[in-house]
Amino acid sequence: MTYVKICGIAREVDAEAAAGADFIGLMFAESPRRVTLEQALALVEAVRSRPTPPKAVGVFANNPLDEVNETARALALDYVQISGDEPDDYVRRVEAPVIRSVHVEAGAGQRPDPVALAARLDVLRALGATPLLDAKVDARYGGTGRRFDHAAARAAAREHDFLLAGGLTPENVAESVAGVRPWGVDVSSGVETGGVKDAAKIRAFIEAVRNADARSG
Repeated sequence: MTYVKICGIAREVDAEAAAGADFIGLMFAESPRRVTLEQALALVEAVRSRPTPPKAVGVFANNPLDEVNETARALALDYVQISGDEPDDYVRRVEAPVIRSVHVEAGAGQRPDPVALAARLDVLRALGATPLLDAKVDARYGGTGRRFDHAAARAAAREHDFLLAGGLTPENVAESVAGVRPWGVDVSSGVETGGVKDAAKIRAFIEAVRNADARSG
């Protein structure tokens, strides 16, 4: 089974559309999708009232560690996603299970080094963190809608569990699931229309992943 994370949930209607996902991401980093603690609390309470709620992930990038831990406690977050330039010691001190973004080169003609990527994933496994592979675009920390070359990810998936992100859409996610075989997939801008979450696209994305899993057996 390929896990599905819908990131950048900012409205209750978005959370409702993501009912079939395994994780929802709540943005506390600088982003057009950023939510306040009060907004996040309302969203978490809404999804946790369901019989099989998705796990709540707080997404941070270069936030003070105390702020991250206080937010995780206040919301009883299932995971904290660290997406900035934080050192590994910072990751060790997060008081919740961690998803750690790995920013992969995504420029024209650039191919990630499979040896370097595998080494980084080895470090994160030792830290007990779940990696999330996303495209590196300038100084941005995610949500760019850009893809990176998946060859290194495909090789890494033989030995490592990770979430695959970067440029995924309802139209291409099945191909990526079949080609890479990641532990999970993550999407934000790929299920938006005009910068706003699109319920039909969210449902189509989840359905595409489930169908890809069914075809693979």
